Amino acid sequence: MKKYLVVNKMDNNVLGELIMPDTNIMIKISVIIAMKNARKYIGRAVDSVLAQSLEEIELIIVDDNSTDGSGEFVNEYYGCIENIHLFYNKGVTGPGVCRNIGLKHARGQYIAFIDSDDFIEEKFFLTLYDIAVKSGAEIAVCGFEKVSDDGYLRSYVPEKGVFAGGPALIEYINKIEFVVWNKLYRRSFLEKNNIKFLLPCYGEDWLFCLTAMFYAEKYVCTDETLYYYYQHYDSICHKCITVEDFSHIYEFFICLDKFIKIQHNLTKEMSQEIESNFFFGILTCYVVPFYKKAKPEEQKLLRGKIAAEYFGRGTPIVGIMLDAVIKLFNCVVNDIRK
Repeated sequence: MKKYLVVNKMDNNVLGELIMPDTNIMIKISVIIAMKNARKYIGRAVDSVLAQSLEEIELIIVDDNSTDGSGEFVNEYYGCIENIHLFYNKGVTGPGVCRNIGLKHARGQYIAFIDSDDFIEEKFFLTLYDIAVKSGAEIAVCGFEKVSDDGYLRSYVPEKGVFAGGPALIEYINKIEFVVWNKLYRRSFLEKNNIKFLLPCYGEDWLFCLTAMFYAEKYVCTDETLYYYYQHYDSICHKCITVEDFSHIYEFFICLDKFIKIQHNLTKEMSQEIESNFFFGILTCYVVPFYKKAKPEEQKLLRGKIAAEYFGRGTPIVGIMLDAVIKLFNCVVNDIRK
């Protein structure tokens, strides 16, 4: 065993002692971090992984064409640690692409994904690994908190227990957070079902999570909050809208439709439940925030270009519908807040 002193690079506080496993010992968890211009945050994310109570972990960081020196930072501070591996994505950008690169290099019994600006509790991996092994579930899930510099935003606490995947998942679909980072996935299960990220960004994690949880025989949940999702002004939710962004969102629904069509054990009602769940998810998380930030001339360009490309002669009606949906959504939200 090799021992290292773990120091938080953000404030130089000692987090504890890291015991590195021998290379011939089975790796229990491969942790994959997609990193894009995250120099300000990556140290906290990596340190929270190094401080874990579970041993036999490898960390795979994939730099996504960063221009702020993120890769150099990781090399400088963590290059001497044997189980931290840094790869560079020089092709199409996006967290989905980077996570696929990570999956190709992963050797662990289970896979975990962490965002480069987030952090985890010390027992995150130990807790999820234990309940996954004991239950025999392909996926383990925990609760999370969404935080910002201003404090707490919201939390998610799943119901504790073991649940069936497949069509039975539809019963709980409105209670599930289809994010990849508060979960563990058995690697052999992912490989057997060829589960990977189909999109570079915008809903890529939702598709991955839906596919994995649907193909799983069962998944297990703990009601403990072990993951912290950090939202800041560099986050994707604060980006300005572009035509390309809406193109990616359109591709999300194409992939979702393909997934539903090959599931022969779904009823029409189940298919509609999946579609409506993700339609309102996309509307809430991407379309409305992005569209509202766009200037009037940009909104016009978006309506014209996207609608013309995908709807042909129905373009004018689609543009009117888009504005109507945005206004209706805002009215509903305002009524709920009252």
